[in-house]
Amino acid sequence: MLALMWVMVFTVSAVLADTNPAWSAETAETAPSIRVRTGEHPGFSRIVFDWHERVDYALWREGARARVMFSSPARFDLGRLGAVPARRIRAVNQEPWLNGSAVLLTIPENATLSHMRVGHRVVVDVWSPRSRPRQAEADSDPPRDHEVEADAEPDAGPAERAEPERPSIPASDDASEASAPVVPLVPEEESIEEAEPDATPPADSAADSQTDRPGERPADRTGAAAPKPYSAAPDSTALGAVPVSPTAERQPPPVPEVPEAQEVPQPGGELRLDWAEPVAGAAFRRGPWVWLVFDRASEPDVTQLRRTLGESVEELHQIAGDTATVLRLKATVPSAPQVRRDGAAWLIRVVPEADAAPPRRALEPVVDTGSPAGPRLLLPVDNPGEPIPLTDPEVGDNFLVVALTPPGIGLARTWQYPELDLSETAQGIVVRPKVDDLRVATTPRGVVITRPDGLNLTPVTEAERRRAQLMHEDDLSRVFDPASWPDVLSGDRLADRRTRLKTATMIENTDQRVAALLKLAQFELAHGLAAESLGPLELAASGHPDAGRDVRLPMLRGMARAAMGRYDEAENELAHQGLADSDEAALWQAAVRAWRGDLVGAAPDLIRTQGIAQSYPRPLRIPLAAALVEAAIADDRLADAENGFALLAADLVDQADAAPMLAYLQGRLHGLRGEVDDALAALDRAAVGRDRLYRAKALWAATDLRLARGDITADAAVEALEGVRYAWRDDPLEPRLLRRFAELYGATGDHRARLVALRQAATRLGGKPAAAEIAAEMRNLFTGLFLDGDADAMSPLAAIALFDEFRELTPQDERGNEMIRRLADRLVSVDLLERAAELLEDQVRNRLSGVERARVGTRLGLVYVLERRAADALAALDASAAPGLPDDLARQRRHIRARALADLDRFDDALALLTADDSVDAERIRIEVGWRRQDWSATAGALGRLAEALGVSPRDALSEAEAHLVLNRAIALTLAHEDAGLAALQDRHGDAMMGSPYREAFQLLVSGVEGPPGDVRAHLDTTVGSATGFQAFLSTWRDRVRDDGLSTIN
Repeated sequence: MLALMWVMVFTVSAVLADTNPAWSAETAETAPSIRVRTGEHPGFSRIVFDWHERVDYALWREGARARVMFSSPARFDLGRLGAVPARRIRAVNQEPWLNGSAVLLTIPENATLSHMRVGHRVVVDVWSPRSRPRQAEADSDPPRDHEVEADAEPDAGPAERAEPERPSIPASDDASEASAPVVPLVPEEESIEEAEPDATPPADSAADSQTDRPGERPADRTGAAAPKPYSAAPDSTALGAVPVSPTAERQPPPVPEVPEAQEVPQPGGELRLDWAEPVAGAAFRRGPWVWLVFDRASEPDVTQLRRTLGESVEELHQIAGDTATVLRLKATVPSAPQVRRDGAAWLIRVVPEADAAPPRRALEPVVDTGSPAGPRLLLPVDNPGEPIPLTDPEVGDNFLVVALTPPGIGLARTWQYPELDLSETAQGIVVRPKVDDLRVATTPRGVVITRPDGLNLTPVTEAERRRAQLMHEDDLSRVFDPASWPDVLSGDRLADRRTRLKTATMIENTDQRVAALLKLAQFELAHGLAAESLGPLELAASGHPDAGRDVRLPMLRGMARAAMGRYDEAENELAHQGLADSDEAALWQAAVRAWRGDLVGAAPDLIRTQGIAQSYPRPLRIPLAAALVEAAIADDRLADAENGFALLAADLVDQADAAPMLAYLQGRLHGLRGEVDDALAALDRAAVGRDRLYRAKALWAATDLRLARGDITADAAVEALEGVRYAWRDDPLEPRLLRRFAELYGATGDHRARLVALRQAATRLGGKPAAAEIAAEMRNLFTGLFLDGDADAMSPLAAIALFDEFRELTPQDERGNEMIRRLADRLVSVDLLERAAELLEDQVRNRLSGVERARVGTRLGLVYVLERRAADALAALDASAAPGLPDDLARQRRHIRARALADLDRFDDALALLTADDSVDAERIRIEVGWRRQDWSATAGALGRLAEALGVSPRDALSEAEAHLVLNRAIALTLAHEDAGLAALQDRHGDAMMGSPYREAFQLLVSGVEGPPGDVRAHLDTTVGSATGFQAFLSTWRDRVRDDGLSTIN
């Protein structure tokens, strides 16, 4: 692992802003000049930076380029570089770097680097792949005129450590198993000051001079001393960093003959690697890369290999190593390796992923809980190779490969455990550690994986088997390979990995910088830090030459924004056309629907794509699994809900803060099975938990169960759910809860509260589609109240108050007009004329036109006349005028206008409107006009014509109304002093009037009342009472609209 001499913490934005500033003239003048020298030595080339004082530095490696970064600015004197040739250092260029300085070295791609400090000097050595980097260089002189002092400080050699304990080997008395070497995975990171070995390299040991076995384990290997263990965290090597080898304790094994790549006629054919002796191999896939690992070091011709594979392979690289040959290749389509052997030769074919076959013999790990050393994993396979520690330059994590000699032996699927993963392979074994102290040992009978106190293992549960099955068997389309997701770290390990990933973004190459930024974003997202992932993603998008077509960007942004609850933005990202056929995008789209409350709609896709969700790190996997369980319950998918719950519970077995969520989901499952008592018990446990969201959900679910069983009334349920609103006032629960309130208020008959709850729900949802659905529901409810008769049970005042509060819900079509018509009828019937006029006025002004507006304007005019608002009546008639009105409507409008004019004492204008009109209503208006003008003769004549029109026959019995009409004519004749007319009236109706309630008043009138008209009228007022307050027209219409409704008049 790269021992960082200078640790810098910086943001991604800072990195990109400062990676390539101009090298200013001011810097060139003020920075000190630093001499740079090179030299050539057996097996390595050296470059020395002669600083005048001690400065901090760091080394970063990417392929054929290595950058040496210093904390202080400098002008590097490169003029002497040609004095001593250095064939492994092909170019040296000065570069600006933040507030310091840097030198970029061009080196062979398969070279190995080491570095050290000698006093104030910084020394970097570039090693041939055939040579092993040595941390103490007393046997190699520096360039001329400079000797390395005896107190040279190699920067990366690990301190001497005691030999590690060896794990107990299962089921064997063979001493060779008990003493098999244990190889932890990664060298331990140390500070500069701690690494001060002697300048003389250690002598070779006899045990270390052995050649690795070609096919079988030599008998004397069992007694060999174990190598000093790597004990740093399994993630301690940064992306693209140069692993610094531990202090050499032995000479490397002899290097076998370099394998020859045999060309085949067609591109993408079978690659043959011939070896001088049998070697063990491993082949597997990590993300888009196929790895080929052999347990002998060699220097194959990478160019020739690339040419042999043809156009089916985009890239092929070798990773430098001392004890193994490691090749990585990337095909043009997602691919997997298939391997076989022909004698000592390995034959490799890269096939499309869909055509890949499982290994001929699939290994399955065995959980051994009976070992005295504690629980461990066993992989039974004969004579496995020694573990080979590797670092993935793409993902940045460390893993270990055990190569196997017999072909066709691998793991058919990935096995996940708390402290490690065993990855799927076509050949060999790949171990991904999740803890610092994992130990892997090989014996003639297999591979043993353990920890000092044993692994945290139990026999594989059904949930674990189900998760592995889902991940292995699905044929879903993914944007990200499951292996690309990093392990979840914490504490210092998390901070260290983040720092290294940020450092890796300091790359000038655009493609590589974008890849590093995407890796950083994926790392943050894997740790549940969705907001932190957006920064690198935005930087990657801004610097990406092909951002519009790279679906990783919208996919990661959609995932991050969904995890943050920014669902609109997430949906926009996931709707990218490049994700149209992606099952991984469909998974997150379904999750967004579920989190927004559409559980039933989300259930099918959540269930179909759960294999993808189960491949994520826990911070991403858990919320998706919880959404799946809840959606399956909502959609009555009991089996899917039970399976999903088992997986979720297995993930949360050690998280006490997840107990409320599990209790809630368990209660819902009991409810789905009909186990109400068990359901209520679980929900009540969740309702007293500390998780506010699941406390609210549990209260709601328990209330609904108790209401359904009849334990509580709807009113009690409303009261209980008020507590839910107190527990959680936010999306996505509150809008759905408010809709539930509306249902309960409807059951109790509280229509106003129901509408208020729905309006609050729509407000909480803002402009979301669900808000439009609620608005439509409110309109339907509001319309139904007034058209289906539910509002009839309300008092007129309550009905008009409800209408006024939710007036905006009135339909703009005929249904709305009918609502207003009915409500106006109710108001007029109880003499709430002013409120009725307001409704009708709005219709005339804003809703109607043509004949219908004239019709409603006529009703409005009548209401104003009844209210004694004659001027408003005339205005209403004028505002609603229209041509081509039916005769009846036109005549009715003339009558109301005439009556209003009479109220304004415009009697002549009123009577002029009634010229040639002999209708009953016209006579009634003439009566009222005559009465008010005290034109008694005209009044008496109009009353006579009205009686005749109404069919009042002489000498027939009279109804009370007819008797009242006869009485009023007697009054008019008396006031007009028309004795002859009064006598004739007595003759025609005298006998009938004797049987009416007005007998005495009529008898008084016909017997004669002497005196001036004023005295006569005063006398009549005291004797016949209300008869003299005759209002023929208004009285008739008032009774009619009260009894039949205002809308019946036309």
